[in-house]
Amino acid sequence: MKNLVFLFLVASISTQLVCCQEKSKGVLDAFNTLNTRLEDVTAKTKANEDSLLYLIHKQHPEYLQKTKILVSVSDSLIGYIEDIKLWIVKDLKDPDDFSAMDESVVLDQLFFEENDISPKGKEFVNILNHYTENLTTTFSSTYPHFRQELVKNFDTTPVLDRHGVERDWLRYHFEGFPLIASKVKLTHFQHEIEMIKLKLLERIVSLKN
Repeated sequence: MKNLVFLFLVASISTQLVCCQEKSKGVLDAFNTLNTRLEDVTAKTKANEDSLLYLIHKQHPEYLQKTKILVSVSDSLIGYIEDIKLWIVKDLKDPDDFSAMDESVVLDQLFFEENDISPKGKEFVNILNHYTENLTTTFSSTYPHFRQELVKNFDTTPVLDRHGVERDWLRYHFEGFPLIASKVKLTHFQHEIEMIKLKLLERIVSLKN
């Protein structure tokens, strides 16, 4: 539910920016603040990982293989998303100048073609789906309801918009949005991946011997 509220908030702020006749520094600043806070929380979450891995190694060595898969798959996806975030700002004079991220064309050209999803867009969705399936397969026997948690955050099936029209997931979340809004969404995905990883590590640590 928190994930849906967050995405709704991003969409609402994006609409304000798109509808404005002039650039709104206040709206752009709001996006930048969201992005910075998400990155800070994700970094703090990451800091707890080593201690949890140490405890699993000592207390639950039978879960080491699953743990390695969890960390590898999660970190790989986080890195992949980070590469996209770096690519979409590579042509800016200052990649940290969020006030220059009010257009949608860069990510639109990366993810979309005239009447289709681009190869890169399809790759992005496929990698998200692979992440979900990989972790579901790895942890389904230990946590039968885990897939439901993943789907809440990474369900890439078509979405009904506010008019009740079914839309492609990638277009619904990324097409036509200001670059800073898409960057925030990508950072949010990284945050959710890190939180899922932390939650699973904590569950393993809490298992009784």
